[in-house]
Amino acid sequence: MITYSDDNEILLSCTKDMVGKIIIPNGVKKIASHAFKDCYEISEIILPDTISQIQSQAFSNCTSLEEINIPKEVKEIPYECFSGCINLHTISLPSQLLEIASRAFSNCQSLTTILLPDSIRNLGYEAFKNCCNLCKILIPNGISSISSETFSGCESLSEIKIPQNIRSINPNAFENCNELRCVIIESKDIDIDPTAFIGCEHLTRIYLGNFTPIRVLSAFPDCANIKYIAPLEDFSKGLSKEAVSLNFIQDKLSNELKYMSLYYRLFNMNITQMKWSECPKRNNKSFKEPIDTDWETYKIIPQSLDYILKLNWEKSAGIGLVLGYNQYRALDVDISSLWVSEIMYPDEGLNGFINEILTLLHLPIDYPWVVRSGNGCGFHIIFKSEDNTATQNIDSLSFEPKDEYCDSDCKLFYRMELRWCDHLVLPPSLHASGLQYRFRNGTLPTIIPSKVTLTELDSMIDKYCGERIYFTANYKDITIELTEINKIKSRHDSYLSPHEHQINTIAWLIETSSPESKNSLALRYLFSKEIASNSDLAIKYLTDSDSQSAKFNLLQLYACGFIKYNAEIYNKLQKTLDENLFNEHLDILQSNADKYLPVIDRYLFFDTETTGLPQNYNAPSSDIKNWPRLIQLSWIITDQFQNILAKHNHIIKPNGFVIPNESMSVHGISTEYAKINGENLDEVLDLFESDIKSAKYIIGHNIDFDKKIIEAEFYRENKVLSWKGTISLCTMKSAIDFCKLRNFYGYRYPKLQELYNKLFGADFENAHNAFSDISATVKCFWEMVKRGIITIPQTKAETATNTDEDDLPF
Repeated sequence: MITYSDDNEILLSCTKDMVGKIIIPNGVKKIASHAFKDCYEISEIILPDTISQIQSQAFSNCTSLEEINIPKEVKEIPYECFSGCINLHTISLPSQLLEIASRAFSNCQSLTTILLPDSIRNLGYEAFKNCCNLCKILIPNGISSISSETFSGCESLSEIKIPQNIRSINPNAFENCNELRCVIIESKDIDIDPTAFIGCEHLTRIYLGNFTPIRVLSAFPDCANIKYIAPLEDFSKGLSKEAVSLNFIQDKLSNELKYMSLYYRLFNMNITQMKWSECPKRNNKSFKEPIDTDWETYKIIPQSLDYILKLNWEKSAGIGLVLGYNQYRALDVDISSLWVSEIMYPDEGLNGFINEILTLLHLPIDYPWVVRSGNGCGFHIIFKSEDNTATQNIDSLSFEPKDEYCDSDCKLFYRMELRWCDHLVLPPSLHASGLQYRFRNGTLPTIIPSKVTLTELDSMIDKYCGERIYFTANYKDITIELTEINKIKSRHDSYLSPHEHQINTIAWLIETSSPESKNSLALRYLFSKEIASNSDLAIKYLTDSDSQSAKFNLLQLYACGFIKYNAEIYNKLQKTLDENLFNEHLDILQSNADKYLPVIDRYLFFDTETTGLPQNYNAPSSDIKNWPRLIQLSWIITDQFQNILAKHNHIIKPNGFVIPNESMSVHGISTEYAKINGENLDEVLDLFESDIKSAKYIIGHNIDFDKKIIEAEFYRENKVLSWKGTISLCTMKSAIDFCKLRNFYGYRYPKLQELYNKLFGADFENAHNAFSDISATVKCFWEMVKRGIITIPQTKAETATNTDEDDLPF
């Protein structure tokens, strides 16, 4: 009995006592899952054209079913739809079918031929597995990949053609197709898993769309009877002048490997032999696995020449380097996709990424020991590095990229492995893709690998695999936030080294001694993590680190009072902190600084040296013909406690003017000297303007003159310098009554040297050098404040600039 849905549009089930021919009435649109499963006595089923969907296992194990016609509206043959229909010999598929799902026709032992329409876009895994009498099948052109075990056990297939759109043949796709004699590969860009044709022992002929015969060694490593490998265009001819045998290709590779084993010995390297056919796992990684089970003993002891000469390279796939011996190490990077590297490094692509790593490791861009993998999506950098207490028990360390090197779901690389005492594939080994490993520069190295320190390696790994983490702490009930770089460890999937290793241990941090390691070590001392608490050492390591993490942490410790406040150091840390790295994590820092640090008033002292004097001291700064050019600009910033917060001394590179000899005789700066040692005017003015904005007091000796000089230079650059919000103080004018230097009109303005001598009873050196002058001005100012000669006003003035923005020259 057959059961339908209430509207008769879905065939729900069929009892197992149904026998012979079954006709499904018009109007039925769907065959439900398991509807005819295990109906052993049904021999034929007629489906109406109204059916548009068949669900999984609908006809599974209908062992007597011999033929069936699939209606034209059906787009998919679902999972195990006809699996186990051992007597099914005829099936007609619709011309618009899109997919044959996994195991759809598995174990259909009577199926001899089936016409697959070109509309099909996917063949699922095991789709035709164990169809032992299937002798002919044409793979549709619309398919891009042949799934695992799709035709496994199809013992009667004698010939198979792989269309040009196929990009991959997956594991065991044609396993144990015992009668397969010929494979025609039209595709010119295809990845064939080495197990795809395992057990095809009678395969003798292969035709390649991309005639690269060596790829046969990896694609068909288990097919020892291949006698004829030829270009695709020679398939119809029967004979080919270019045809080669598998033995010829293998002999050529074997000779290359034998030669290279002796070549690597010149560099005192211990090597291994790799042979796919002798590896028990027989997968992609088997091309990288040494066949000598005692290979790890050569991490310590040298190999004899006799050992090398006795190696049998016949049918070998490659040669490897034993890392650890003679301090040889390697960085192994697996690239996710070449196009991702081209996005992140648009000028050079993957080479740009490699060059960046070489630079971080202080290796030259043309470093010869860079190896590219056969498929191009990976590279090794071989170097030397000494062992230490942090690395004694390490074989390999594996890391994942941080977010910066991931574009949505696309990573620049899958993993970055530091191979320390492990195994590494060397050129000209065969990759699973069928292509050979090669040196990036295209030539054999002639020098031994360079030394790289653990510090350089640690900093490089931090750049690509170090993610910033934060955690809170409390000091005297004040909450602070601290940070460090945490390396993102990847699951270690080495086929040789299954051990897990701890990094960022005390030993690792001490031995690497990189800036970020010092920061992390300081935090261990702060919080007694793995080591006794020592605040002095913590502060020392933070100071020595000079990393952005350490600067952030020092500022936090200053702001909460853990470290005694030092305005000069605090200001320097603020100036050099890259706030973009920390964003909202600066909120706690700023809040604590506002609450617990003294309010800082900034005093900016500045002085200039020029090409001469103005004709009219009262002329506006916009009269640029009147005002001389700036040659030297120096300024010093202090706080109200006389702590020096910043020092600047800049020579200006002449642009469109020369320095007169009369001026040079005063300040000693010649045109030639300024051109060689000078800086661009606009860059110096930008620095000065930035500091003016944070200053409360502006001080100089004859400050009105110096301000006009600066304003005129800003005007020439088509800019306006605003003194708004600052209070100007002049040591020259403030010292008139103190120095009491008479002239015809009463007391005159004292020169800086005269004021200095009056205050301190001595002269200062290098007068008329802007930096010497401003250093003397700072000393004079604070002495005058101390003596009550100058009283510092506490209310901010708003002094307007002499130049309006509407009055700019351009």
